[in-house]
Amino acid sequence: MSKEKTKFKALIDTIEVSTDINNLKDFKSISDDRFEHIDIITDSFDNCQRRLKINLNNKYGEGTIKKLSEHNEIMKNELKEVGVINMNNVNLSRVDVAFDSSDYEYQKDFKRMLFAYELMTIRNKKSSRWYTTNLNTLRNNSIKLYDSRFELEIYDKKDESKGTHPHNIRIEFRYKRLAKDVLDSEIYINKAIDKIKGMNGHLEMLEANMSDRLIKLWEVDKENVRSFSEFVRKYNDYFYTLNILKMVYEGVDLKGGYSNWLRKFRKTNNIEFYTKTDIKEIQKAMLKSAKEYLKVDKKPSKAKVEVTEDIDLIKELMEI
Repeated sequence: MSKEKTKFKALIDTIEVSTDINNLKDFKSISDDRFEHIDIITDSFDNCQRRLKINLNNKYGEGTIKKLSEHNEIMKNELKEVGVINMNNVNLSRVDVAFDSSDYEYQKDFKRMLFAYELMTIRNKKSSRWYTTNLNTLRNNSIKLYDSRFELEIYDKKDESKGTHPHNIRIEFRYKRLAKDVLDSEIYINKAIDKIKGMNGHLEMLEANMSDRLIKLWEVDKENVRSFSEFVRKYNDYFYTLNILKMVYEGVDLKGGYSNWLRKFRKTNNIEFYTKTDIKEIQKAMLKSAKEYLKVDKKPSKAKVEVTEDIDLIKELMEI
């Protein structure tokens, strides 16, 4: 990591909209090459409705659309171009809010990203949480929470894009099964902001929860490892904080103090612990990028500038 401040880039990645088939002038025209960034999703339950999956970044290029206001204006024009008759009859059914960064690398910073993910999802007890392995490379490539209305995924964007994406890593919040106005994405950016802001307040809960998981795992796995040191090496990625190590050490009834054990362990092993400072670093960078994306430029509109120029011209002519 460089000494420069961590940076993220917030954006709307993909959205899905739904509308009545009669609200499209020519439904088949969406299959044209000029609409390669739009996928038609067949809904077997309702032949009268059409869902469109739209990624404006695929058309205009990653990083080109820098503000939500720009995204919404372009989206309105896109929907008109595909033949939407009445914008009021178009519903937002899904929105993916992404945060990209090149200051982290997925493989190198996996433990840190897993720590951030756990802090944002520890309260989602009924959701499925897992990470995946790419069987072609045999390397971990994503950390994911899934339920019917919400997903959170942290993944190796460089790997997923086969090296074509400008950033290394993506943290993506996906809100699904919505029924909102097509320009209501800001609601879900703010929901993502709330998740990010809550990270700090979940640290103690995560420490207690993870130490409990590791103690239970020790009881299952202790016959398969030669020592507690081997157990820690094997499950290093889950010992996010020093406090987790302390709680697990004391919970498995080992002799001696954990600090002496750790000092000896570090003579031949590497283990990294995170603190509230590490949480704040990620938080501040993500929140700053979201704020910049939501910021509305205060530049006067072109029409207002032209009117002002006309008034100035009239004043000059009157003086003549």
